[in-house]
Amino acid sequence: MTRRRAITLGVDVAMTLCMLWMMSYPVTRGLLRHGISGICLLVLIVLHHLINLHWYRALLHGRWNSRRILTTVTGTLLILAFGALSASALVMAGDVFPFAPFAMPWWGRSLHGASASWLFVLASFHLGLHGNHFWKMVHRILQHTFGRAYFLVIAVTVGACALAFWNSELWMDMFLLERAGGYPAQPIFWIQLLGSGAFFCIVARICDTIMQLHSHGE
Repeated sequence: MTRRRAITLGVDVAMTLCMLWMMSYPVTRGLLRHGISGICLLVLIVLHHLINLHWYRALLHGRWNSRRILTTVTGTLLILAFGALSASALVMAGDVFPFAPFAMPWWGRSLHGASASWLFVLASFHLGLHGNHFWKMVHRILQHTFGRAYFLVIAVTVGACALAFWNSELWMDMFLLERAGGYPAQPIFWIQLLGSGAFFCIVARICDTIMQLHSHGE
């Protein structure tokens, strides 16, 4: 592994763990820790974009096929979601850091929760669009382990992850709806959160496979 690849992987792993920790705020609490983690996430995301500046330089070059459109739209929506998250965090900063000159407006918390949920879903989808080596390894392991039951295992896994997303009520936060059941205890919360992330990773992989097949046919 090259130094650049190691740094990229380290930043991406740290960014993922930081985002998961921040999403756990409803059950872990600790407003100051949440604010400091938010600053760390901001730094990591800036580093991620600096490392991947070639993505911006390549936007005006090359051929636009179905897969490229999918990855570009996903990346653009991610940037917009992070912009909304940062804006809402900024106006709420006065509740966390005494030196911040802002007082939280009535819409700050709602926008923060919704944009965080969208960011998590889009980041999970974005993650699923990459890591071909990982997906190929999973494909080989599942085929070797389950044989003809391979597709049944995939269907059950997708169903379980979809159920985790539904029960997490993350989709209610995304659309500014009031949660019906509140937040569960930590073990269940983490299962639902990780299951939701896995669901959108798998959906992205399915979409990516379809787009690749379509691109080969163009």
